Amino acid sequence: MRRKLSLLILISLISIIFIFPISAGEIIYTISPQSINYGYENGYVTLNINGYKNILSPGEPALPYKVINVLIPPTAVVKDVRIDNIRHSSDNISGKVFPAQKPVPIMDKNIHPFTEPNLDIYNNTNRFPDKLIVNIGTVNKSNFRIAQIAIYPVQYLPTENKISTYSFTIRILYSEGKVTLRTVSENQYKTFGNKIKSIVINPEILGTYQSCVRR
Repeated sequence: MRRKLSLLILISLISIIFIFPISAGEIIYTISPQSINYGYENGYVTLNINGYKNILSPGEPALPYKVINVLIPPTAVVKDVRIDNIRHSSDNISGKVFPAQKPVPIMDKNIHPFTEPNLDIYNNTNRFPDKLIVNIGTVNKSNFRIAQIAIYPVQYLPTENKISTYSFTIRILYSEGKVTLRTVSENQYKTFGNKIKSIVINPEILGTYQSCVRR
């Protein structure tokens, strides 16, 4: 009886491995921001980088950042996100960084009070933000799996009025065979696939989704 049970378990495990083969992969992306465009507003220093947004949490330093979309294979999960080859340069600035303001509706013509800097940050000796990348998580868009990673290439040292700009390499490590394969029609694959290619940093991964197309 025990031999039969062990044999059944072994067969089940082999079947699972055969249906959902487990393999690993890596996606590499280099962050190398262009030079910062400095300005002044309300007595504060503003910073902008082409292709980046600015932090919008009211009272926090409005520093450049962006979120990258990374396409991973259809049955994959992200195991780790690492950075290496870190390089940086520093600049002194003549004033505090402009604090992000509370959002105001476009049609609202009222005068709103200025959002003052968050002193817990501006009087702190630590760098802000404290991380260069944050793994936000993975989302499904039309059955395509997209890992989202927030990139913060600029850090601010408030007590020294110093800005550090970083370039580095991001390594997204993933394992396949961890998620059930979801199928799509050939028309869906073409229609949504073209949209996905326009928003991800690695459109070449789209070919791994051929196995999802119902023939």
